[in-house]
Amino acid sequence: MLKLSEVILAIETTNMEISTYYNKKTNEVLYQSDYDSQLSTYTEDDEYNDDIILMFNFGDKNDYKIMESFVYSLDNINIKNELINKIQGRGCFERFKESINYHNIDKDWYEYRDKKYKNIAVNWCNINKIKYEDDIKWS
Repeated sequence: MLKLSEVILAIETTNMEISTYYNKKTNEVLYQSDYDSQLSTYTEDDEYNDDIILMFNFGDKNDYKIMESFVYSLDNINIKNELINKIQGRGCFERFKESINYHNIDKDWYEYRDKKYKNIAVNWCNINKIKYEDDIKWS
């Protein structure tokens, strides 16, 4: 049985250079890095293994969309308007992080993001008919 924490770690690790895969037979999460072969646990042979399926690539994660939905969920209109401007264009993630820290809503952001990641993880498991254990313990 796959632990949700492992699926969430796969989501968090996925970026423009790293994709994640799941071996249904061994119940193992595999990582493929385009630039660092030492990080890769996914091998060339795995491409032809029917037991291995793609978990996530960069497009599946869509951190920008999660960040944007967080901003629009805010009740404080002043902070919301400021963040709407901050998340436009190049460098938006850094400006967003600075603003949430400044307004002391960083904890809210991480809770929001973690819940979204958990939803993505559960949906992925359900779509792929993977049994999972919900080992996430949030306060």
